[in-house]
Amino acid sequence: LDQAMPEIHDSVNDALMALRVVQHYIKNGGVVKLIIRSSIRNKLAGLQLFCHRIPKICKSNHLETLFLKHSWIKPNEIDEINFSGEYGNTLISFATIQHANLAFMTLEGEEELDKSGRSQKRVHLRGGGYIWVRKMFHDSKRNEPKSNHEMKK
Repeated sequence: LDQAMPEIHDSVNDALMALRVVQHYIKNGGVVKLIIRSSIRNKLAGLQLFCHRIPKICKSNHLETLFLKHSWIKPNEIDEINFSGEYGNTLISFATIQHANLAFMTLEGEEELDKSGRSQKRVHLRGGGYIWVRKMFHDSKRNEPKSNHEMKK
């Protein structure tokens, strides 16, 4: 179709674009150009951490202070916090993948996997409560320590 997708996610636009792709496929009898998926979003994922369950009293500058005090790494940018009900979420961008990983690893909290298999930590706030900080990508198996069973092979 030679059309770029908008930067902002919109489920209605996604559905319309999917319909146009199917119509184009049918119109051309299944003979269409190969679609090559853009990897820009995946490259950005390594530079960002996703914070969610952010209480309404928390502002972007509070998140910046949290990272500076607990990881000694200053975020490049913190997107506006999107609130829905009592809690919100935002993306926090860092200069490099290494900065994002180090910021995540040095935050206090036990690392666990969310429903999609991404690493996240529950970070307790000074005034009570907590936020979740999650990586935006799935960790590679080759970076995980090998179990005793795998080392014996």
